[in-house]
Amino acid sequence: MPVSVGVLLAVALVVVSPATGRVGSSPSAAGGVCGLATADRLVESGHLGNAGSVQQPVAQVLCGAFLGPGSRGMVVSLLTPGCGTSIGWVLYRQTPGGWRNVYHNNNGAYFAKAGTRLRAWQGVLAPGDPHCFPSSWRSRLWHWNGSRMVPGPWHKSAPPPVPLPGAPNA
Repeated sequence: MPVSVGVLLAVALVVVSPATGRVGSSPSAAGGVCGLATADRLVESGHLGNAGSVQQPVAQVLCGAFLGPGSRGMVVSLLTPGCGTSIGWVLYRQTPGGWRNVYHNNNGAYFAKAGTRLRAWQGVLAPGDPHCFPSSWRSRLWHWNGSRMVPGPWHKSAPPPVPLPGAPNA
């Protein structure tokens, strides 16, 4: 039986990425529950944000019915090194075949659930503000219109209730 063990080791070496130690999978085949581990696999396999160049490419994960009643959605905010904020975000829908990317936005934000909608916050730098420390914030609601995410208008707001992981004030 030594041949069987050797074959299994060879398969394991091919499946596990030596750079990250993560098991590879494609976005369409990546199953799993909504959460950080699944988000990491999807971001890594989709080469999104800073995947492959940072140890943790995901800043935030939210799970909910963001795609209509009875839907299972996952919002994944993509971490940027430095300030610990987001450089973009992705909305996935859980399907029988796995998680499917249904929306990608290249503008970073911090998110919170607002029922079936998403509240997004962005820092607004005024002249003289240090790069990672905005002096004001804005927020808006996003909703699914049946085929895509639609943003509401921006409103001046308080900062998000909880800072992103890795942010200077975390």
